[in-house]
Amino acid sequence: MGGGVVECFVALIGFGAQTSSDQCASSGEVQGVAELVRQTKDEATAAKDQAAIAPESSATLAGLYRLAESEETVHLVPGVKNIGQVVPSDWECQSQARGGQYPCPDGEPSKCRYYHNTEYRDKAHCVYYYCTTHQDECCAYYDGTVHGTIEGNDYTMSSGTKITFGQFANEAQFANDFPNEPNASMVCASMVADLKTYDWWSEWFDDEPVSTAYLNFQITSMEFSHAYGLFLLSSKGDQLTIQKSSTTECMAPDAPDSCYNAWYKPESSYTAIPLKQNKTFSVGDQNELSERARRLGTVGSMQLPTSGYKMLTEKKPTLTTERKLREHNALTRFAGSCDKSKPGCVAMLGSDSLLVPTEEDEEGDRTQRHLEALSGLREPRQRGRELRRGGGGSFSSYGSYTLMSGNRAGNS
Repeated sequence: MGGGVVECFVALIGFGAQTSSDQCASSGEVQGVAELVRQTKDEATAAKDQAAIAPESSATLAGLYRLAESEETVHLVPGVKNIGQVVPSDWECQSQARGGQYPCPDGEPSKCRYYHNTEYRDKAHCVYYYCTTHQDECCAYYDGTVHGTIEGNDYTMSSGTKITFGQFANEAQFANDFPNEPNASMVCASMVADLKTYDWWSEWFDDEPVSTAYLNFQITSMEFSHAYGLFLLSSKGDQLTIQKSSTTECMAPDAPDSCYNAWYKPESSYTAIPLKQNKTFSVGDQNELSERARRLGTVGSMQLPTSGYKMLTEKKPTLTTERKLREHNALTRFAGSCDKSKPGCVAMLGSDSLLVPTEEDEEGDRTQRHLEALSGLREPRQRGRELRRGGGGSFSSYGSYTLMSGNRAGNS
């Protein structure tokens, strides 16, 4: 530091050094600079502390897309490190997840769960027949395209003879083998018209038995294009897709959040789950168990009669604590989330170790109904008809993301 500057500083703080007025700034100017330095230091310290303990930005997924579609802010998107999203509680079955702790390859999305609809539930043979004669997105979950098929289930003809769904749906062979029996096009005429015209069931956010779950995952890579949207991949291979509608309203600079649609697709799954606008997750009152939780609470301690039962396998009926917990969790997550007509559905629910009553035992019949309730084979509720929406429908999505600071994200 030059001697003149030192002399000015000493004079200003009161030590009496003699300097000329043209060498020194006024005391007011020096104090202003000192105050500016102090404020800058305080702001820097506060910013550092905030970056260390809290996200710098939390916003909707629509807001994230807006960052990506702007040349001025797209560089901020790689700063997204974590995303939290509300999903259905049985998301493994909604997406037919083949991996993870609770795989559910035989599940179906809620909108395709015909077996919850009182008008369709006893006509699985017509569902299979419909799927052999029509192109329908829901058919993939029942004709073996995705995983299991209901083709091998029994259909009982008017004569009492049983054949498989596959034989029933093969009208040419059926007419040759059973000329006096009504064929599939006769038996299923009204059902086929309904399946083609009306929703099979509700989307997951309108499906009463399905609750919500909250997922939070790390983002490791992203891809964006105005042509196909924003793709975010997690460290485990999960994918979150956000797209913008191409309607005139949505092309405006201030397009509303309803113009943005989002889907979540877990790793090793078949179906992407539509995410619902403003769908919330609530912790709730832990003293108030849901009906499903209340019923499932008896899985590990259910008292069964000692006679009148047969085993599905040769395994002992006593379950280890670990197995009880696994089966309880599977039932809690997946009850009513797969078609009981699929062999894989029963196995997935872990019911191979449960006791099945013989027909002659009345107490056994009562307990069998209880087991069916536990396995998700519940009584479907009545539901009004709703016209099917083309294209499968898409829904605006809200979630939250963590946008880290520019330096931490590798941006200046």
